[in-house]
Amino acid sequence: VEKDIEVLKKKLLNQEKMDKTLNMTRDIPEISEKIVWMNQLQTKLKFYQDKVSKILGEDWKSQQDGQQLSKTCESLQTRLTKNQKEVFDKWIKRMLYRDNLFYQ
Repeated sequence: VEKDIEVLKKKLLNQEKMDKTLNMTRDIPEISEKIVWMNQLQTKLKFYQDKVSKILGEDWKSQQDGQQLSKTCESLQTRLTKNQKEVFDKWIKRMLYRDNLFYQ
């Protein structure tokens, strides 16, 4: 499970690869692709956390083996949330700019 979480971390950190992968699906707007991709990573992260909980028990975050893993998961979740907000905010600014140009 720890290796799977590290794979998620590498995917998140490798934005260039993500952009290339997302560009392969032409029928979905870019903003939607990015948000869906990040939601998928969040879903996988939650799945892995649940898996660890089943293996180590509900108190896995307080156990020695689980503490570092918990910190990694929290860091990934924070970064995913931040990235989603940045993508969405950037899109909002673009839409407001376009509307502003259109209505002038």
